Amino acid sequence: MRNLAQWIVRRPRVVIAILVTITVGFAVYIPRIRFVTNTKDLAPENDPIIKELEETIEEFGSQEIMMVVLKGDIFTRNALVKVDRLTTEISRLHGVKKVMSPLNVDLIKGSELGIEIQPIVDSLPETPEEIRAFRERLEDSQQGASLVASNGRAMAIIVTLEPGIIATKRAEILAQEVETLANREKGPEEIYVVGEAYMGYWASKNMRGDLRFLFPLVLAAIVLALYLSFRSLLDVLVLLASVITSIVWTVGLMAALGYNITMVSMILPIILIAMGSAAGIHILNRFHEEVNKGLQPDIAIADVVVELTNPILMTSLTTAVGFGSLVSSFVPPVKEFGIFAAIGIMLNMVISLTLIPSCLAICFPSPGVHTRALPAQGAASRVPGHAHKEAAGGFGLKAILEATARLVTSRPRAIISGAIVVLVVFAVGIPKVHIETNIMQYFRKDSPVVKGTDIVERDFGGTMRLSVVVDSGREDGIKDPAILNRMLKLQGEMDSLDKVSNSTSVANLIREVNCALHGDDKAYEVIPNTHEAVAQELLLFTMQSGGGLDSMVSYDFRKALITASLANVPTSQLKGIIDSAENLVKREFDGTGATAKVVGLPKIMMRLMDRFMDSQLKSLFWSMLGVWVVVSIIMGSVFLGSLCLIPLVLTVVINFGVMGYMGIPLDVVTMMIAGICIGIGIDYSIHLISRYRLELSSGIDKREAIMSAVGSTGRGIFFNAATMAIGFGLLIFSSFHAISVFGALVAGTMATSSLGALIVLPSVLRLLGERQVLGKRAYSRLRETTGPVAARGS
Repeated sequence: MRNLAQWIVRRPRVVIAILVTITVGFAVYIPRIRFVTNTKDLAPENDPIIKELEETIEEFGSQEIMMVVLKGDIFTRNALVKVDRLTTEISRLHGVKKVMSPLNVDLIKGSELGIEIQPIVDSLPETPEEIRAFRERLEDSQQGASLVASNGRAMAIIVTLEPGIIATKRAEILAQEVETLANREKGPEEIYVVGEAYMGYWASKNMRGDLRFLFPLVLAAIVLALYLSFRSLLDVLVLLASVITSIVWTVGLMAALGYNITMVSMILPIILIAMGSAAGIHILNRFHEEVNKGLQPDIAIADVVVELTNPILMTSLTTAVGFGSLVSSFVPPVKEFGIFAAIGIMLNMVISLTLIPSCLAICFPSPGVHTRALPAQGAASRVPGHAHKEAAGGFGLKAILEATARLVTSRPRAIISGAIVVLVVFAVGIPKVHIETNIMQYFRKDSPVVKGTDIVERDFGGTMRLSVVVDSGREDGIKDPAILNRMLKLQGEMDSLDKVSNSTSVANLIREVNCALHGDDKAYEVIPNTHEAVAQELLLFTMQSGGGLDSMVSYDFRKALITASLANVPTSQLKGIIDSAENLVKREFDGTGATAKVVGLPKIMMRLMDRFMDSQLKSLFWSMLGVWVVVSIIMGSVFLGSLCLIPLVLTVVINFGVMGYMGIPLDVVTMMIAGICIGIGIDYSIHLISRYRLELSSGIDKREAIMSAVGSTGRGIFFNAATMAIGFGLLIFSSFHAISVFGALVAGTMATSSLGALIVLPSVLRLLGERQVLGKRAYSRLRETTGPVAARGS
């Protein structure tokens, strides 16, 4: 390692040139990366629920819609002109399959030829009388009535999208185009756009906005904190260069491998800013300490690289293990985030150990550094008489740390007892944690997505589609009157469920055609008695150019689709709705020879909820196990590895307890907190125990060793935790409610884990014997050097 360190010192410009070349290579890929938001992507592609939805789309066409809603005095000529114009312009957009509005609804009427399908209006209603007649025809039609609010103050335009467009760049552009058209027509009517594609567009827009705002904000905060710590602009710039380089490498690697930015991975650059400076801080701090003691810069750089490579490797590995534990998650975006966060941490380690020493070698040249061999050890070149200058503001922190150390050494049992009480209190709150998989809940309440969805659901019942696929088991089986009547009965039962409305299927169509064939007599608004009569009515409907049948039945009439509107409800409430719907389906079709199953986005959300807690437990287990193994190997002691977990257990329990008591849900973002805080927080325990062992090995007693460890290492722990808390805490300004909560919680875990390492862990160490901490061999050597423990006043 020393040979490599010396090579870096002799050829810093070569090292920087190599790093710059690699950075440019990764940067080329960054423009290719896309922002993707899609609930379906939260579940693995091979998940049976995903496959069911894909099969349904293949069989019946696109299940994705957007709604444009006008709210206000809608039955006026001006409002209807706007509806007509929006319908026409939206239908021309690329990615739109069809547009249905109150002005283009088809009416099925009886005629001399049997039935006649005619548009609800021949031309745009002009006079109050024409508008009144149009409203009556609209409300008399089941399809038309579903497009008008019951109070007559809102009107909906349904936009069916082309299959496969969701989560593509085209969907984002389409949603933006629809929003532009809608905004152009605003006033005096309110106009809202809702739907999965629109939500994805706004999520992508918010992610870009967050990165443009939060990235420089966090960067500025970290820069300020670093400048106040080092009082050196040069040091700050060097750290900044290493952090930005690691971000470019990580994001560039994501893009090169074909991965995109999601609502989870959007925080990756911000996390790397907050965490990427940690290794650099240790390098710069140690370099200045050595130079202030009189060591020549070139030798100081080589010594620092040699001395800090192992500690930085250890802390980077434990942090990477914490993030890497997220690979156990079944949620693909979380898994991807864990992989690239772990890679980013390790890349940052490499960059910190090469770029920063190279910059120091250039900025602090030593005479003849390129022509002479560097000594193997730096101690021989130290110039006496130089004292290490403590950073500004150290007196107040020093006093606090000294007071903390005195408290720990004098009242360890009281502190441990208090920690146990806190642990129990917050553990009681953990069962209160609920799971949330509805992405709508991630947005802030003032978001256009949430406001529009609230309006639409209040007036039209729901913006999500809950579907039931009925399989008769045979060709033309859907034409069986018994199956059609069961479908109608199921629809009625589904509509009676809370938050479910507007169910429809081919059975409604057949009933409407039958009524028209009997002179529009409502008494005949029923399913015909025979298979042949149903087949004849469907034939008449298609002969009259009736549309939409392909979205209701399969080509061979073996399967049919029932669709209903479902409100965007919290996942806890959604579970009850889905369970009720599945019970209704089972009761209606079990034992009939036909089968039926519930499909759709709400079912995917339920699958996520079922597996979130399992994923969280796996992440906790693997992160705890991973850091325990790494630390045990590093310290050469399973016992010490277990001790390091004490602050982490306390932190995890407090975090989930806070979530339970405050009603904060476990979602696709907050589920990552445990792994993150374990990966980061373990470093504090490692530093504290390592320093304590070092002090004990020097021959001083336990009390003084703890005083020294807390007083010295505590400073680094404080600044590291403060920097992390600031970096993550600034996420509260995110436009996403979920990210904002995530930032606040992680900032809190940084505070909790650092306090656990500085107060609870030293209290436990105070009660342990030196042999337990040092190990048998080191303890024996210590006794040979210093004598019996009792004689040393331990």
